[in-house]
Amino acid sequence: MRLLFLLLLLAACSPPEAIGDDDDATEEEPTPADSEHLFSFAVLADPHITGEGDHADRLRRAIDWIALEEDARAIELVLVLGDIGWGGGLELSKVLLDELPMPYLPVLGDNPIQVGDEEDWDRVFGPHLESLSQEMEGWARGPVAGWTPVQEADAWFQNAAFDYGGLRFVSLDFNTRHQGGLLSELADLHDFEGGTMPFLEEQLATLAPGWDENVVMASHHPMHIPAFTADELAQLTGEIAPHSHRVFGDFAGHYHGDGHEVIDEGGYEVFVTDATWDDEVTVRVVEVWGDGQAVSFVQDLVIVD
Repeated sequence: MRLLFLLLLLAACSPPEAIGDDDDATEEEPTPADSEHLFSFAVLADPHITGEGDHADRLRRAIDWIALEEDARAIELVLVLGDIGWGGGLELSKVLLDELPMPYLPVLGDNPIQVGDEEDWDRVFGPHLESLSQEMEGWARGPVAGWTPVQEADAWFQNAAFDYGGLRFVSLDFNTRHQGGLLSELADLHDFEGGTMPFLEEQLATLAPGWDENVVMASHHPMHIPAFTADELAQLTGEIAPHSHRVFGDFAGHYHGDGHEVIDEGGYEVFVTDATWDDEVTVRVVEVWGDGQAVSFVQDLVIVD
């Protein structure tokens, strides 16, 4: 499976066939009659901002659309799922996202790491995450600066969690710290002290009482095979499965395409959102509905003109 994925990466990071397309995102069952629309959140992925130009203009179009639809769609939060900006575009990417009229969660992707901007990413977006800690209830953030025993190098992990609108959002940094080569495109659990897996384990173990399906995970790499090996996914699903009644799914990017997959072993779903930087500018809008006992989700993949 990993060989298949490496070949797919050579094919412009298109999503693997196993994940399927996401055309049915707007064809979900209607929400129960006794549910109410609580709020919506929007999802963006892979802006790839390296400076002024087409990529920045595409991100502006997505931001402008979200701002225009804020009231009509009750969009109150935005997830930006990695590969946001690096090099000469790192500072610019934050300037652009700061134009959003609602809070946004920036997620670290693999590209800033590969070009040596991981520490700078934390310098630019770290203060924004700190501001979110003052704004969001139940804020938690894992250790940032640390040491990766696999690569024996410094790293700046970006794991965070917070409560919003009855949901628990958990942002997970699975970016491998391999430098160069196709292995740098894959995911890693970082299962060591200060890493991502212990952060996820703690979040699941300390979940406060809440509605069913109210845990939403956000990552750059999708939580499935072939981003992870079979053994890694088994470890991941083994941790999540006992909490599957609480965990809805994982929203991710990285593949530059839209996709959906059900991870039966873990009892969660994976939703991949297309990149903003090439072809169509896609915004995923996720409506959150609640009936007092559980939440449900209605999704719309919007192509911004």
